[in-house]
Amino acid sequence: MNLRILVRRRKPTAPRILLVFAITLGTLLTGCGSGEEVAESNPPSTPEEADNLVVRVSGTEGVAYSGNYGTLAEEPELVKGTLDDQPTEYEVEVPESNAGGVTAQFQKTQSGAGALKVEILADGEVAAESTTYVESGSVIVDWLPQLGETVE
Repeated sequence: MNLRILVRRRKPTAPRILLVFAITLGTLLTGCGSGEEVAESNPPSTPEEADNLVVRVSGTEGVAYSGNYGTLAEEPELVKGTLDDQPTEYEVEVPESNAGGVTAQFQKTQSGAGALKVEILADGEVAAESTTYVESGSVIVDWLPQLGETVE
């Protein structure tokens, strides 16, 4: 006796797929938290409004880097170094006639694994940031508030 059972398969619909994705993403994000609440970043609107403006370079300890940073109105400062267990901070002097924003460009000077992260901080709040994990990677971070947005 040959008995066939007709089984109907439902094709996944967009709402079901989105629901599964949302549940999966929520589960992943919940598991990644440190248990501490993170304050919402609210930097000043422009570099001129900041009392303290800093370019912070961090990442994997031992990564060698070089780069430059500064405002669009002046010549950039050139720096090089090797990442420590603590971030390195470079203070940015903002002239009163600053007609633009702040820019930073850094690159790894030796090929190898590890992260190189660059942040522009205004009064201790992150205004713009970017990270590279590429072996010979580079990072460009611009804070151009006159455009109403940050470019990373």
